[in-house]
Amino acid sequence: MIKNTKSLVPLQRKVSVIAEQVEALKIVDATSMKRGVVMLSTINVYGDSVVAQKKKLTSTINESLKNIREMFRPLEQSYEGAVEMLRTKMQVYQTQEVARVREEEAKIAARVKEGRGNLTIDTAVKKMEAIATPEKEVATDQGLVQFRETKILKVLDINLIPKEYFNLDEGRLLKALKSGIEVAGATTETIQVPVNYR
Repeated sequence: MIKNTKSLVPLQRKVSVIAEQVEALKIVDATSMKRGVVMLSTINVYGDSVVAQKKKLTSTINESLKNIREMFRPLEQSYEGAVEMLRTKMQVYQTQEVARVREEEAKIAARVKEGRGNLTIDTAVKKMEAIATPEKEVATDQGLVQFRETKILKVLDINLIPKEYFNLDEGRLLKALKSGIEVAGATTETIQVPVNYR
């Protein structure tokens, strides 16, 4: 933790005072609007000096971090790619094996009924127990992998999915509307956003 924060104390005091004034300010007429403009400009000037001080202290550090990240990126991409590929291969194999076991168990369970050629419950249980099942945990001297079931999304027909499950891309929609494209169910509204010049 950086301990040399004494130089920030006067700045913090000034900002705190202005923040209290901002909280108390009610903009109800042209005079209070001008007071708001003065406060906004003052706060932004302080903000500019904070950003400048921070940039002065962090620019060389950030450049060093950028260079270090670039230096290690090829190594990280290489091992991350290998890890992802290996996990995928393990996942595919384990998923197929679990599906195979369930399929074999279902075939055995379907034969449990009375009559010749069918299985008794005891025989079915013995046959199911004899099925070679994949381990949920594979351990070696170097490491351990555990498998846990996870449900993932598999879209069968996007047209059948109710629209409540789709997220609206507001940025893309606004861009289309601004360019003059008419979109049913949406329009633009013009609001007044304060922009401070100091």
